[in-house]
Amino acid sequence: INRSLRDIDTKQLNQVRYLAKTARASAEKISDALAVAGYRLKSEPSIAEGGPFIPADSAEAMSSFRVEVEGLDSALNQLKRARRAVRQFPFANPSPGSDITSSFGTRRDPLLGTAAFHSGMDFRASTGDPVKAAATGKVVSAGRNGGYGNMVEIEHGNGLTTRYAHMSRILVSEGDEVEPGATIGLAGSTGRSTGPHLHYEVRKDSGAVDPAAFIRAGRIAALLGQLQQQFLG
Repeated sequence: INRSLRDIDTKQLNQVRYLAKTARASAEKISDALAVAGYRLKSEPSIAEGGPFIPADSAEAMSSFRVEVEGLDSALNQLKRARRAVRQFPFANPSPGSDITSSFGTRRDPLLGTAAFHSGMDFRASTGDPVKAAATGKVVSAGRNGGYGNMVEIEHGNGLTTRYAHMSRILVSEGDEVEPGATIGLAGSTGRSTGPHLHYEVRKDSGAVDPAAFIRAGRIAALLGQLQQQFLG
C-alpha cells in the first residue's frame, strides 16, 4: 500500500511538472509571436521577498508537491497574461481561408497602371463574404470613406488600429466593442475597387505597417490555442 501511494505521489508530481513546463513554453512562444510583430510582452513586476536564512533541515520544509504546485500556478499566470495580450493585437485573419491577391508595399496601381504604394493587403472574396475583426477593440469609424468605400476602423490599443475596406455592407456602428473573429461587415467592391475583395490595413501610430507580420505571428499563437484551452478553460 505504501509503495502504491508513493507511486501515485510521484505520478502527480511529474504531471504537475509537465504542465508547468508546457505552460511556460506556450507563454514563451506567444511572446516570440509578439516579437515577430515588433512588440514585447510586458513582464510582471518581481515579488519582493526576504527573511533570515534557515536551512531546511532546521525547519519544517515545504513538500516537493507544494513547491511544484506553486510553480505551476506561476506558469499558468504567465500563460494567462500572454493569452490576454494576444487578444489585444490584430493577429486574427480578417478573411480566413481566402487567398491574398495583393501584398503590402509598392505595386502597379490596378486602375492607373503606374507604380503606387499599397497601404494594406487584399484578400480574394465574393460579395457578401463575412469580414472578421482581427482583435479585441472599439469601432472608431464605420461608414463611407472616399476610396476605401464602406470602411470600418477598429482601435485596439498599443497605438494599433485596423481598417477593413470596400465592404458591401457594414454590420457594426461607431462605439461598438468587438471581439476577435466577430463579423463586422460583408465583402464587396465599394470605393476605388476593380471587383469584390477585402482591403485590410494595420496602422501603428496612424502609419500603415505590413499586416503580414501580424498574421504570421497569429498563426504561431493559434497553434497554442488548444493548450491554452486545456490549462485555462
